[in-house]
Amino acid sequence: MYWYVTRPDPAHDGKVAAEAFCGCANADSAKQAAAHSEYLSGFDGRKFTRRDTATEALTAILAPATLEADQCRLQANARHEEFRKRYINNREASDTFENSVAAHRSTCVDVRRDELAQLQAQVAAKYRAIPDLAADVLTALAGASQGRYRLATDQDRKWDQYSFDNFVKPNRAKVEHYPFIARGDFDGDNLPDLAAEVLSLDDTRTRMALVWGNGTVSFYDGQMCSAIASVPPQEWKSHWESAPLTLTTDAILVACFESSAWLLYWDGQSFRQYRISD
Repeated sequence: MYWYVTRPDPAHDGKVAAEAFCGCANADSAKQAAAHSEYLSGFDGRKFTRRDTATEALTAILAPATLEADQCRLQANARHEEFRKRYINNREASDTFENSVAAHRSTCVDVRRDELAQLQAQVAAKYRAIPDLAADVLTALAGASQGRYRLATDQDRKWDQYSFDNFVKPNRAKVEHYPFIARGDFDGDNLPDLAAEVLSLDDTRTRMALVWGNGTVSFYDGQMCSAIASVPPQEWKSHWESAPLTLTTDAILVACFESSAWLLYWDGQSFRQYRISD
């Protein structure tokens, strides 16, 4: 009887190890593509109003595929390590094995890559279409101020229960981001602008950030109060001003609960104040 001993082949083992990694990549792309297709098919029916909620929904759908991909990569890594240990005491064979792994992995073809990229682009377009004002403000602030500002919150304002129930809650039922974000065409260029109360992370100072329709950001450092809201063009008459005001663009209403209120309107150069109560 003859016994044949198969000698380890580092080049072949490298190919097998690489194929395990390639298989994981292809399986992951296929599962991700299926999950993205499922997500897109039901996207409009979910009527998302926040981009982070939409992202969380996709993450939940992708979770099984992500788990399977992680498990597959762990198995591929274990296979690679098993082969690597065969040649740990032979430098030449070890180099041949690792070179074979690298060479074969470089030729992996992810057959669903382009399809997945197209689906991801469609999801991104859906996200951008969600009118999430907070996300738009934060994105603009991050670009303009290196993340030195954040949006004001109810915790910053420290509402008492009476103020929240009678001042904030009724208005927030109509305008989601009340009283911290207002949307309107404040400079009359027919592009939507955003005004937001923000806090500097450097000194916790409250300011109003203006995210203009052309993408630029500026700050208003005048007097602020409890809330901001957008008001449309109209005529205003006030006992506290010497003449009526006819707005030709949207303006920002700044209000203090059960106290004073004034309009901030753009005069072509800067904001001006028009007091309407005291």
